[in-house]
Amino acid sequence: MLCRRVHTKVIESFGLCSNVVVMVITIPMDKNKRTTEMVLAYSTAALALFTAVMAFETFELASESRKASIRQIGVQTWLEFEKRFDSADMVRARRRLAEQLKSKPPAKYEDISEKVPDFFEDLGIAYKMGYLDEKLSKSSFSLYATRYWEALKPFTDETRRRYGADPTFYENFEYLAKAMLESGEKIDENQLQQLLNDESILTDN
Repeated sequence: MLCRRVHTKVIESFGLCSNVVVMVITIPMDKNKRTTEMVLAYSTAALALFTAVMAFETFELASESRKASIRQIGVQTWLEFEKRFDSADMVRARRRLAEQLKSKPPAKYEDISEKVPDFFEDLGIAYKMGYLDEKLSKSSFSLYATRYWEALKPFTDETRRRYGADPTFYENFEYLAKAMLESGEKIDENQLQQLLNDESILTDN
């Protein structure tokens, strides 16, 4: 549709220029010089208009192409994260982590695998940089990101403490969880337990 619009504009502008040029050509040489100069001025203006239209339509075409490319990248990146999250290896890691977080007392810090929190850290980086389709990402990961962040808070806090209270550890996971949390939404203990119960009975693909 955009290409058709550009084509139409070019034809219209070219037609205008052609009509003016024809006017110039058909004026007899012995006609009033002032009339000839006026027509030439109109011809120059028409050519300038044609150039401006071409520049504008080319810019619009480039802008639309860029938006389409960004959209394609966002969807493709989302698909790759979906595949990784549902892979057999990740499903086992999610199930194991849920079991550890459910246990009483909770598993020791050293026993918890970083595989799941690292996944959300990577997802958060891509989301923050705009490489993920926002709507698709929220639809697929918001429930997991928000609840796993709350469930893993003791783990992420301890990680930061062990590295000199460095807040950059899992900062993108935290950013992702907050960005995907609905306005005014609070994750309560029942919601956390529901997620952990569901994740603990995952089966391998």
